[in-house]
Amino acid sequence: MLVLFLLVNVVFLLGKADRTIDLITQNGYPGQSFEAITEDGYILKLHRIPFAKNNQSIEKPIIFLQHGILSSSSIFVVTPESPAFVFADNGFDVWLGNARGNEYSSTHTTLSNSSQLFWTFSWDEMAKFDIDAMINRALEVSGAKSLNYLGHNEGSLVMLAKLATDMAINSKIDKFFALAPIGTLANAKGGLPYMTNLLYKEQALSKSILGTKAFIPSEWLISTISHTICQKPADPSICKNMLFLLSGTFNPQLNISLIPIYTSTTPSTTSTQNMIHYMQMVQNGKLQMFDYRNNTLNQQKYDSPTPPSYDLSKITKVPIYLYFSEFDFLADKEDVQMEIINYLDYQIIKHNEEFRGYGDLDFIWGTDVIKQIYLPIVEIIKSEM
Repeated sequence: MLVLFLLVNVVFLLGKADRTIDLITQNGYPGQSFEAITEDGYILKLHRIPFAKNNQSIEKPIIFLQHGILSSSSIFVVTPESPAFVFADNGFDVWLGNARGNEYSSTHTTLSNSSQLFWTFSWDEMAKFDIDAMINRALEVSGAKSLNYLGHNEGSLVMLAKLATDMAINSKIDKFFALAPIGTLANAKGGLPYMTNLLYKEQALSKSILGTKAFIPSEWLISTISHTICQKPADPSICKNMLFLLSGTFNPQLNISLIPIYTSTTPSTTSTQNMIHYMQMVQNGKLQMFDYRNNTLNQQKYDSPTPPSYDLSKITKVPIYLYFSEFDFLADKEDVQMEIINYLDYQIIKHNEEFRGYGDLDFIWGTDVIKQIYLPIVEIIKSEM
């Protein structure tokens, strides 16, 4: 796993690989890439499928797809039946985002990605800065005034946080489709709570094992988590893949024959601080900003010795569509209910559906997900155009 992470980063930094564009073009679609620069200097890469193989109509609704934890835009284009292609085939202008720190967004206007400062971020900064930069760039290039947004786990989390703290984003989002949305992780299962119990309270041990820059899990950590939670997997390779260990080794909707393809394109990188933020959500069960575990640092950052919480009741404008499952290791249905549904204004929740038999990654790669989720989303958007 360490080798995989390093190879991904080395190839990216040398500018010799763009897996997402390769996957798009290999499947017969036009692929484009753009840069978006955040207010704090991160250079994010966006990918775009402007039209389908045989569909070049001028007027197209825009759908912006934002990946989840330890992922990249590649997750939406892995196979011919991938979500991005479904939307393109149905007449959408498809945009794919990449959060800071992943393989496509690992550069900065002034900071080296070998510096500590580069990796001093969590999903707080993704919500505050990345969403603005990516959405604004997509609208600038397309000439549109607003778009539809679909996020998977972390991709939903950052939009919830953004909507709760920045009213200016409201006019730019027509509809928000939240797949496996994370609000808190109090009832999370699998690798993340195990890693939290193992490392969170022991800061010295945590720094020794995880480091303080990029999250590059050691073979020991992967083996330890795998030995504990990965019993009788559909394919042994998922027990060596940190994305599967965190989001769930139970994905009954996955096509087993395609698992080697899925594991070859994941995981992507993020910061250790981001992973610690997720561990804090397991530990305290709250949807709050990053806790520096130091009253002085918190005071400097937040003007308070404790980090503030995100108040989802402040989201009152953008229509939200929720899709979740009882088998999701990360977006547990109790957490979705307690931290998201209970706080949102009921008038903006336009769809709220639990999918039985779905694991977290089934919301992207499941064998029935196109029929049960993506095509209905297409119809929802088109019905109100």
